[in-house]
Amino acid sequence: MRCNRLKKLLHGLIPAVALLPILSIAGTYIFNIYDTNLLQLATPVLSGLIAVAIVFLGDKSNDAIYAMGVFCISLTMVLRASLVSPFLVGFDINSESYFAGRVLVESKWDASSPENYNSVLSINVLTPMISLVSGINILWILKLIYSILLATSTLVLFLAYKKQTSNKTAFLASLLVSSIYSYYGEISGVGKQIIAQYFLTLIILFLSSERNTALVSRKGAVLFVFFTLGLVTSHYGLSYYFLLYLSLIIPALIFLWRKGKRQAYLKPAVVLLYTLEVVVWYLYMARGVTFQAIVDLGNRVINGLKEDLLNPSAVDPLRVAIGSSESVWRMTTKVLNASAIFLSMIGFVCVLLRLKKWRFRRDYILICTGTFVVAAMSLVVPYFAPLGIGRLQVLVLITLAPFSIAGISSINRVMRLVWRSLRKSNLPLRSELKFSLRLQSLLIFSILVFNSAVVYQMVGDKPTSLTLDKNATGARFTIQDQVASDWLVSSLEPSQYWHVDADLFGSVVFYRYGPVFSYHGIEMEQLESNKTLRLRLISRESIIYLTSFNIKNEIVYPFLPRGGTPRASWEWLYVDLQVLKVGNKNRIYDSGEVNIYAEGRLKSVPG
Repeated sequence: MRCNRLKKLLHGLIPAVALLPILSIAGTYIFNIYDTNLLQLATPVLSGLIAVAIVFLGDKSNDAIYAMGVFCISLTMVLRASLVSPFLVGFDINSESYFAGRVLVESKWDASSPENYNSVLSINVLTPMISLVSGINILWILKLIYSILLATSTLVLFLAYKKQTSNKTAFLASLLVSSIYSYYGEISGVGKQIIAQYFLTLIILFLSSERNTALVSRKGAVLFVFFTLGLVTSHYGLSYYFLLYLSLIIPALIFLWRKGKRQAYLKPAVVLLYTLEVVVWYLYMARGVTFQAIVDLGNRVINGLKEDLLNPSAVDPLRVAIGSSESVWRMTTKVLNASAIFLSMIGFVCVLLRLKKWRFRRDYILICTGTFVVAAMSLVVPYFAPLGIGRLQVLVLITLAPFSIAGISSINRVMRLVWRSLRKSNLPLRSELKFSLRLQSLLIFSILVFNSAVVYQMVGDKPTSLTLDKNATGARFTIQDQVASDWLVSSLEPSQYWHVDADLFGSVVFYRYGPVFSYHGIEMEQLESNKTLRLRLISRESIIYLTSFNIKNEIVYPFLPRGGTPRASWEWLYVDLQVLKVGNKNRIYDSGEVNIYAEGRLKSVPG
């Protein structure tokens, strides 16, 4: 009787799960038009509650609800971020729209152009191809189609995890990945990484397959090579990380090969083939432009090991962890995100120690070993997170997330032993796996509501998020910003090279024009004499662009580059607008919300 009642409740969740993406779309529409964030607040909470309900009520006979839940909850969080503006949200995705649009206009891809963005087929071939076939605008391909692909990659992860664990474990592991802010708040604004991550999840699906399945065959081997090529040609960052994973496990591969133990896919020859793919593509096809970034990263890491090895502020995860938090709520967010990585890494170690009790494939364990080493290195090696700690966290969890259940179970087991030794009695008996699954569902609910800034908004802890507050800072621009930037670009002499100074988030509106002129955030610099800060001097020839956010709040958002660190770890500061001394220049544009200043007059001014 109780079983039938639970089945009815679970079947009742199916319409609620399907409704989540629709609520997300409606929430962003209402937020954009009426400036009301009620549905934006509700969708993460509802997503978390439904995930908890599925874990508490689900059983082995309801496979579809788990896959449906993973896809719909992931899509809800991604759409909630990508549709929050009528324009593209994010730095990279605005540059990507320029390169994809250029291919459409010129009806060809100029592979000789020496830019990082021009070296990836995910933007320069796939996006224009989808636009030509479907007739959909580039903007909506990047905002909507790619958002669906990002959510689908989480579904592929669910299928990979399910081959080696239970439905509930795979369900929670997939949601652990999609609950991280960088998954829906940052990667949704990087089109090339969305496609590369999709190929990476397909590779993981292959590595999770048994030797006697159809995937492990000659046709499967061809597909595996195709997916590695897709990864290489989609995003240079993910390609290098995967190459690093493979390089770190070469000793283990050689050892297993000499012992006569064969993996389905991961073999020394596969590592060599993938290395050749990366070298040939980025050294010859991409003219080596991305290899320079790798060389620069290597130099920073080597210099960091020499000078900042014992400096925790030089290690990005530690810098964020020990950095000051404005409130207990933000500290809680740090703890929750750190716990996701910690539990996964602890669980992986526990699984290695008791490997025979688990069903994880040898190929999968090997690639997870490479991921584990990279995660450990990011905690001790200075400047080892070129993509930023948020995206690195997602990459680590993509492979290690299934082990988080083992991590919770191990901690639970240790607590029982401690309790027994202290109290001379046992804790109340529970099903260890069931308890761990339910505990992780509550953890995911907490991560969702904290990472989505719902808690910040409810307690009045500012700033919150672009998805909840139009006054929040972020890589988003308004219609007034777009009109002003369009006017400025049309007014510049095309034969000259212009330099535009905007603050960090003001510069994003110019990413849509490609390398027409130089633009970057207004910088702060540190004086060596007394360690004080001052604004970097702005040249006389420079054009100053102040967005509606700058004018309304009378502040700019510059950055402070810390010596030798990559751009991802620069510290951002608010600075009063008056320090720009724009009075020394002519105001050539004033819409009431956007101001543009220059030393002289351009060829035209607004009427």
